[in-house]
Amino acid sequence: MKKTTLSKRNKDFWASTPDQKRVQVAKDVIKQIQSNFYNPEHGTYFQFDIPDEIGVTDKIEKFDKALDSVKRKGGHCDVCAIGACFASLVRLGDKVDTSYIMGSVIENGDSIGDTFMKGKLRDVFSTQQLSLIECAFERSAGHGTANIEDREKARDWGYEQSSNDTKRLIAIMKNIIKNKGVFKL
Repeated sequence: MKKTTLSKRNKDFWASTPDQKRVQVAKDVIKQIQSNFYNPEHGTYFQFDIPDEIGVTDKIEKFDKALDSVKRKGGHCDVCAIGACFASLVRLGDKVDTSYIMGSVIENGDSIGDTFMKGKLRDVFSTQQLSLIECAFERSAGHGTANIEDREKARDWGYEQSSNDTKRLIAIMKNIIKNKGVFKL
């Protein structure tokens, strides 16, 4: 199998339709969970351990390369649904400057703010979709801007799927894949 370079992966991703991008993100989330790189955990947007071999001062200009470096060194990311989609979006179509991320990590204690992540995700997902995905994963109707009835349906859908964060996040991603890029209740 031919290995794809990061720059080719990024270019191919942005050449896709919006629906294809969401499906690619969902497939990558599942792949990273199955490889134990993403550890789904409700209540945690995105945190990652930086192995000792990788310092925050390392000269890695793009965050996709930083994530790949963390993965190669045996690190992992604790993620919620939003954090997983963000990390996969970065892996597939990096447009994130590492210096911003590392500055955020230093300020927030190895955590990246949800406002930043959701802003980047809006390049691919609608605000309503992000709200429903988050409500389903967190099993709470208190997230986002979707109308309250839809948020409650998403919360209930999350409860019906599993109490296990990993299984629930995989179910959400499979829903997105099955519905050609849209999370449907």
